This record gives sequence, structure tokens and C-alpha cells, in this order.
Amino acid sequence: MNNRVARGQTFPDLQLPNHEGKRCLLSDEQGQNALLLLIIRGAFCSEDREQLKELSRFYPQLDVGHCRVVVVTPDDPVTTQMLRQDVEAQYPFFCDEDRTVTRELGLQGADGATQHPMTSHTFLLDRSRNVHEAWVGHQFWDRPSAAELHQQLRELSRRQAIAQDQQSTVPSSPPEAIPAARPPTPGEATGNQGEPPNNLAD
Repeated sequence: MNNRVARGQTFPDLQLPNHEGKRCLLSDEQGQNALLLLIIRGAFCSEDREQLKELSRFYPQLDVGHCRVVVVTPDDPVTTQMLRQDVEAQYPFFCDEDRTVTRELGLQGADGATQHPMTSHTFLLDRSRNVHEAWVGHQFWDRPSAAELHQQLRELSRRQAIAQDQQSTVPSSPPEAIPAARPPTPGEATGNQGEPPNNLAD
């Protein structure tokens, strides 16, 4: 995996056509939420299909917990629409037909085979698109289950709450001190005290 998408790194703001053919930014889909990003091998892969089916069952909890989901697939929009219907997905798919994302992020498969040009990846990103956790799905059991996602989202939520509390408790700058009054000099203290004022004109 490319170091650009390793844990702790900021994930690139992808711009790709979605399943409806509209070009979208990853950041627009995410908003101010956590993001679960899947980069899959495609509709032909039975392992991807099973992972997406479980994700669709888990999606109502992700939605109420303010975690968005985006799937990146190398399929064309028509095939992608059929895949979304098959797995009953309520979340958007991005189409990367020329596999630009997989090349730039170094996600190609190690075998170099034409039929299996990459390995599926799952990323959990925080609100700033930093990679909180990543899974490389060489095999089906390498992919995160709903229980694992629940655990990681709980940890991410706690970390973000702590960071927010720390920001809100940062002390403000102290007010500027008012300089103390200068004590009078001896001359000022004894000046013309006791002499009657001269209010008469010459």
C-alpha cells in the first residue's frame, strides 16, 4: 500500500463520476462526518458482493451514527447500478473505469493478472479525511466485519470527542495589565500647595 494512504495520512480528495454519471468530490460526500471508503475489485468479485451485502445491512447504524459510505469500483455506470441494486446499497458508488485511483494509490494486486488487477481495500477516515484504520482484503476474512467496524467507529468517536474538548478548553489570552499610577515626585507633592489662587487681573 502506498504511504499516501497509510494510517495517519490524509486521504486524497478523489473526484470521480458517481453511479449516476455526475462527477463528485469525496469531501462533498463526506461532509463533516466520518467516512467508510471501500475500493473494490468490481461486480465480478463474489467476495466484494458479500462484503457489500453485510455493509448494506449495517448501513442504518452507520447513517444514524454520522458515518458516510462511498464505494469506488472499476465498473462502468450501468454495471455499477446493477451492483447497487443487487446488494441493496443506499450509499453512493464512484466509477473509476480507467483505474486511475488504484494506480496512483498503489493498490494493484501483486500477481499482475489481468482478471484480478487489484486487491480490495477498506478505509475508515476521520472528519479531516485522515486514515484512522485500513484493511487490505487479500482474502474475504481479511475484510472488516460489522462488529470490527463498530469497534473502530467507537474508538474514533471517542478520539474526536477528546480532541474537541481539548480545543474548547484552551485558555484564552489574559487581559492586558493596567499600568499602576506613577507616585508623585517630591516637587509635585509640595508644589504650590497652601498658596491662594491669583484670580485678579493686573
